Amino acid sequence: MTRVQSVDILVVVIFVIIIIIIIIIVIIIIVVDILDVADILVADDILVADDILVADDILVADDILIIIIIQVLFIITISISEQILTAILIA
Repeated sequence: MTRVQSVDILVVVIFVIIIIIIIIIVIIIIVVDILDVADILVADDILVADDILVADDILVADDILIIIIIQVLFIITISISEQILTAILIA
């Protein structure tokens, strides 16, 4: 195998891993949101509802962190694809 072929295989593996990680993160976000809705439906007390609102604020902070992580992964993916194009054009 040439160097470019091994780089191509490595990049494909990295892309697949990144896509799987993003899918898992999105599934976790959806499950957490569904559980939040279920908690709000179960809550009868105003105080419990206030506790849920506080928990929602914490979960929103987690969602923001997840969004930042996803953006970083996309930036990494774009830089890798640029390197692939450069390697293909040079070869």
